[in-house]
Amino acid sequence: MPKVKSQTKLKQEVKSEDEDQERETTKRNRKAWTLEEEERFAAVIDKLCTHNLWRECKDDPVLAGRGAGGVISHWKAIRNKAFKKSS
Repeated sequence: MPKVKSQTKLKQEVKSEDEDQERETTKRNRKAWTLEEEERFAAVIDKLCTHNLWRECKDDPVLAGRGAGGVISHWKAIRNKAFKKSS
């Protein structure tokens, strides 16, 4: 007599197949970022980092002695150095 799969097991297999198919569809539908999107993304991240950077640094015992201007300038130098390497 052949083994009969339980309803739960069948549902799990169907769900797993659906998830696999959904993942494949997602991979196929990805499109490359445009230059405009890349630039805007970098600007948003830079703004986020710059505005919150000093607030986070002043709470850190090692960095608390650094001024806001110095922290932001250092961040911009690191960012520019990283972008030059990736270009």
